[in-house]
Amino acid sequence: MDCSKGASKRGGLMAALAWGGLAVALWACGLSASARGLPAAGAPLFVGFYDAWDQSDLPALPRQLAGLDVFAPRWVTIRGAQGQVVVEPDNGAGPIAARAAPRLKLMPLISNAHDDIWDQPAADAVTLDPAARKAFLARLAQLAKARGFAGYIFDFENMSPRADAAYPALLAAARAAFSPVGLQAWATVQPGPDEPFKALAASGDAAVLMAYDECWATSNAGPIAGADWLRRLLADRLSGVDPRHVVVALAAYGYDWPDGRPGQPIGAAAAIRLAARMKAPLRRDPASQNVHFAYAGADGLSHQVWFLDARAFAADRAVAAAWRPRGYALWRLGLEDPAIWSLPPASPADTSRVTPSGPPPHPCDLLKPAGPA
Repeated sequence: MDCSKGASKRGGLMAALAWGGLAVALWACGLSASARGLPAAGAPLFVGFYDAWDQSDLPALPRQLAGLDVFAPRWVTIRGAQGQVVVEPDNGAGPIAARAAPRLKLMPLISNAHDDIWDQPAADAVTLDPAARKAFLARLAQLAKARGFAGYIFDFENMSPRADAAYPALLAAARAAFSPVGLQAWATVQPGPDEPFKALAASGDAAVLMAYDECWATSNAGPIAGADWLRRLLADRLSGVDPRHVVVALAAYGYDWPDGRPGQPIGAAAAIRLAARMKAPLRRDPASQNVHFAYAGADGLSHQVWFLDARAFAADRAVAAAWRPRGYALWRLGLEDPAIWSLPPASPADTSRVTPSGPPPHPCDLLKPAGPA
């Protein structure tokens, strides 16, 4: 799951999981399938994605988890030519999540990202090799039973063309293997038109549409996920798809773009503090509802910052609500405006399903450097 075309693909994690006594006591014996399972379709789920490498998020985690139905930490990776399953350290989040069980369902990301790479051989192995796939799914089911997981969210990216084509079949196999023991199999999907969104939504229990990075780290500055852009995206990608199999992942972060250079991810609260320190007025773009400001940096460059505050997040959620999805996801915990947790329940905007006409007001193109670095 990527919010920066590279910045969130963080690896270097140790291949071990050191959880506190409470977590072990709750999860070592496993939970029953009924305790693990997600509720039947009804009120939309709220899912929170989490990267355990950023321990600065920990103090806020109990409050964040109280507002979630599903916690999706990046805790599991696959590695090497056989697709070995590796459980990563939780860095303190495990015991906190354990205290919210069984109300809070745990669905870790299972990713081929580690050590700053997307491990293509590992993804190819579990997708294309029947023996590796069988061992992989058996290991995931065993791990879920031991830890009380409700299932997994597959996040395989940068795969070979053959593996890309076989990805829906892998998700279907996971669903068939997991369903009898009360587990779910979801998969993240990037927003591009060439991605197999409909196939994955039909193959698994849910497809998680990564509805962000309208403008991205190596594009020009602009909205991160504008409400106008999201209307276009959902009209294109969700048409003809069963909404009970769709989770719309929404942005809750920003980028700080130095003139002519790639942007760096920035949290909403940090962006607001930066604007105050620089005495830069905050402006809300009327089409996208994203907030932006400009300032002169200590690096001698002009900077443009765009981000989503709680109001912008609510506008995106209202657009998504018109499609009645299975749920919404927040990418990612620790970067969001804290006011998000005080928002009322989602309700569709009156014009949420009206697709804007004409070109987007803020075209996002590959970054064109302003001059020599």
